[in-house]
Amino acid sequence: MRLAVTEIRHFGGESIQVARRLRAMLENLIQTLPASRGELLRQELTLLHRSAQRFFTEPKDRVLAGVSDFQGVGGSQGHAKGNLGQVRGGVPSAPRL
Repeated sequence: MRLAVTEIRHFGGESIQVARRLRAMLENLIQTLPASRGELLRQELTLLHRSAQRFFTEPKDRVLAGVSDFQGVGGSQGHAKGNLGQVRGGVPSAPRL
């Protein structure tokens, strides 16, 4: 899992759609998989957040990249309407559904 997520983040990280979809996948896995798998997933979420901070210099783009969306930009209604979860250590946590 780490290799796949790392490659997606590296080669697609400059795309807001890729960042949003990857965030949605990681947050969903954190919520659905056993807690023992959560630490690795949270680490990947932190790396994704840091990548978005580096790649997206415009504040509005950073906000868009920081929102989970299974469909890319604006396709998902669930997380895109402000249900971003709490921020812990500078990284938004998985929202409560």
